[in-house]
Amino acid sequence: MKKTKILFLLLSFMAVFAMVAGSFVPVAHAEEQKVYEIGTDETFAPFEFQNNKGELIGIDMDILKAIAKDQDFQYKVKPLGFNAAVQALASNQVDGVIAGMSITDERKQKFDFSDPYFESGIVMAIKKGDDTIKSYEDLRGKKVAVKTGTEGYAFAEANKAKYGYTLVPFDDSASMYADVRTGNSAACFDDYPVLAYGVKQGNGLDIVTEKEKGNSYGFAVNKGKNQELLKKFNAGLINIKASGEYQEIINTYIGSDVQQKSFWDLLIESAPALLLGLWYTIKLTLISLIFVSCFRPCFRIFESESQQIFTRNCYGLRRHFPGYPADRSRVLYLFRDSRGVGLQNGCHSRRCYHA
Repeated sequence: MKKTKILFLLLSFMAVFAMVAGSFVPVAHAEEQKVYEIGTDETFAPFEFQNNKGELIGIDMDILKAIAKDQDFQYKVKPLGFNAAVQALASNQVDGVIAGMSITDERKQKFDFSDPYFESGIVMAIKKGDDTIKSYEDLRGKKVAVKTGTEGYAFAEANKAKYGYTLVPFDDSASMYADVRTGNSAACFDDYPVLAYGVKQGNGLDIVTEKEKGNSYGFAVNKGKNQELLKKFNAGLINIKASGEYQEIINTYIGSDVQQKSFWDLLIESAPALLLGLWYTIKLTLISLIFVSCFRPCFRIFESESQQIFTRNCYGLRRHFPGYPADRSRVLYLFRDSRGVGLQNGCHSRRCYHA
């Protein structure tokens, strides 16, 4: 009877556990939606850069997010660096690239581009407070820092013979700016929105030239591939421009400092995740309570049966040690627990030795 009761309680617990815990398992869809892998840079503010939490943010990231939501597709960002992202796209390791990538005739031979999502231009910057360089003519005999693979690099390369400077290439914008601040390079060329944002954030540089006409930025896929993704990007871009969301994104990063979010803003943003975590905690607590309620009677039964078995064994000792209390020390030696403490409440008892 006791075994039947234990089995019933165990089966009841397993049924309740399966019902409650089953809600933790995500529902599988009949058809898995494709997740596009998008390569990008990570040091090209304000288009893609890391905030103080290590999160990748910027104009490109916000535009991609808005378009994906509008067109209902999933994606995963892979921050590889500009050159590595372009190479990954060429070798089909990613489905697309959004990284402040200029649309050029040369690149069109390898990649298919979206409609332009940003009109750029080139400017020159020098170390803040340096009044010796005011134009391109002042660069003669000096070094100029550039970021490889960018429109600024192409402009500097095309004009180096005319103005007599030497190029110092870098793979990221941060290193390029640092080279100018330390005085190793006299100036640098970069896209206007990037340098303008950096100057407002206090990167230690000043812009000293008017914006040169540049190419537009576009989202790229490999030639002849991922045409559906390209169509979705173009359609989504039209929609977010019409709704005003596109301009809101641009205004967030260009022409003003990025506003730090307050504690309440962060709390509101995190509310869904916090509530979900609370719900999971409640579920786990419920499972624990059910576990205790179901198995408490089992523990009591096991304890009762164990005590009876122990008592019967103690009575049996009387037959093996008839000389008690002379053999009392020997009994205690046999009934010592793992810590070396005698079973004071066991075979010492009157019930055990004087049955």
